[in-house]
Amino acid sequence: MKRIGIDWRPVSVQPVSGISKQVCAVLEALKTLPNFEVMLYSDGPINHPDRLVATFPAGGISLTQVVRPFRRLWFEHRFLPRILCQDQIDVFITTANCGVPAPLDCHMRRVAWVHDLFPITLKNQQPSLKASLHYQSYYHYAYRMAAWLADELWTPSQFTSKECERLFGEGVATKTQVLHNAVRNYAAIQPVNCHHLDLPPCYWLLVTSAEPRKNLPLFLHTWLELGDAVPTLVIVGPQGLVSAAKSKQAGTRLRLLTNLSEAELAAVYTGANRLWMPSIAEGFGLPVIEAMSAGTLVAIAKGSALDEIVPPNTPAFAAESPDELRQLMKKLAGHEPSQEEQTACMNWAHRFDSQAFRQRVLELAGSW
Repeated sequence: MKRIGIDWRPVSVQPVSGISKQVCAVLEALKTLPNFEVMLYSDGPINHPDRLVATFPAGGISLTQVVRPFRRLWFEHRFLPRILCQDQIDVFITTANCGVPAPLDCHMRRVAWVHDLFPITLKNQQPSLKASLHYQSYYHYAYRMAAWLADELWTPSQFTSKECERLFGEGVATKTQVLHNAVRNYAAIQPVNCHHLDLPPCYWLLVTSAEPRKNLPLFLHTWLELGDAVPTLVIVGPQGLVSAAKSKQAGTRLRLLTNLSEAELAAVYTGANRLWMPSIAEGFGLPVIEAMSAGTLVAIAKGSALDEIVPPNTPAFAAESPDELRQLMKKLAGHEPSQEEQTACMNWAHRFDSQAFRQRVLELAGSW
């Protein structure tokens, strides 16, 4: 019986995040293997519900403290090395981009799941200079420790694999494996009545966040410039994502939806004329494949992992070129997707579905 440990912190802190979805998918895949026992390790409040399924340190801390550098270092270099050896873990999978447990007094295979490298490759990822100094220092240290100590590096794309090699040297290429993200089939979700969302009859869609790399200001500015020449815009994201001034300028042509259920999100994907992904950088690009699984056409920014997850001839523009974006918007504004195009999207998305993901996880686990 092999014992597999999984870093469960992303799920405990943000259970609906993209990374958490992937961690849960890996857990479900590994649970299907005979002679494998999976154990979870996390951190958080004394009353956190995950304490029923995962091992936590004694005592408790707030969820905001879990992600702070000093607590991460303590968890990864004091708590995990002791408890993993005590539990006789054979393979441990880090899932928070870094955090390989060390030093160890026992033999253990360590897998570092590198979802992206943006904390060290992009600027302006933190709200203040102080936070940036603290977190940048931690991430630079932790990523390099992961590249140095891990027996395997998992990445969601060839783009991220090449970035690992560029940053950490050619030696990491021999232990890097691509594990594409698992994508839920939104066409298979039971439909619900979404009249309360008041979706327009024809709209473009963004599923995004406030991170600078998402390139929302450029997209929104260009879309506003074109006015009624382009469809209404629906944005799925957090409150406050669009400034009051931009909302006023757009009027009823812009809708911001927050805190959607999976069924509501499925309805939004299905009803969209096209999903846009204008990101400057993506390690994978979940919304692109989620939309395609619902039969919705997409348009992307070139230059990151988005290039490799879409079909050939997908409409694309240079991420930092408002002129290219403007021309592409004009070109696609009147396009009505055909049934053939929608079917092709759904077929393409199948290569990233839960079954394909599970098969790849089992293939990787076969070497343990």
